[in-house]
Amino acid sequence: MKPPRAPLSLPRFLRLRRRPLAALCTFVAVLTGLWALSPPPDDRTTVLVAGAALPAGTVLGRGDLVARPLPPEAVPEAAITEPDALVGRALAGPVTAGTVLTEASVASGERLARPGMVVIALPLPSGGIAALVRPGAEIDLIASDGATVAGQVRVLSAPETAEGFGAASRAALIEVSPDAAARLAQLAQTGSLTIAVR
Repeated sequence: MKPPRAPLSLPRFLRLRRRPLAALCTFVAVLTGLWALSPPPDDRTTVLVAGAALPAGTVLGRGDLVARPLPPEAVPEAAITEPDALVGRALAGPVTAGTVLTEASVASGERLARPGMVVIALPLPSGGIAALVRPGAEIDLIASDGATVAGQVRVLSAPETAEGFGAASRAALIEVSPDAAARLAQLAQTGSLTIAVR
């Protein structure tokens, strides 16, 4: 009968298994380094941006909107994340492709005009003029005596069609001062108004 083996001392145990222990320590060190270098969990916010350059007055449809995830620090205040909050609303100003759309980017109803201004429908006298008056364009409105009733007028929306002389389909929405709006209403009835496209 063989006598029982004496238990290995700790130093001898470590010496005999130094290679497996070294490999284990290396593996743990690599895992710790990878964990430290890994990016934090993705907490991006999906916002809506303009899919293309759009002029002021454009009534937004779903085809104009693109969803884009952004890190929290890149999301502007009041950014809109739901398409239903944008569809059918008009742009308050021109935007470039990729612009994040916020509550300040769009307007509806009375918010379409800037403070101190009003929005009116301007009948366009001909199909040729209607084809030139586009959203974002600036026009001058001149009376028959040559006086400028309103200059550098901002066009918010243009006619969808050039058909129908004097019809609502031949009207553009423009932004003017209240005083100019009253004068333009009188001149539009008499037909003594000239539109100059810049």
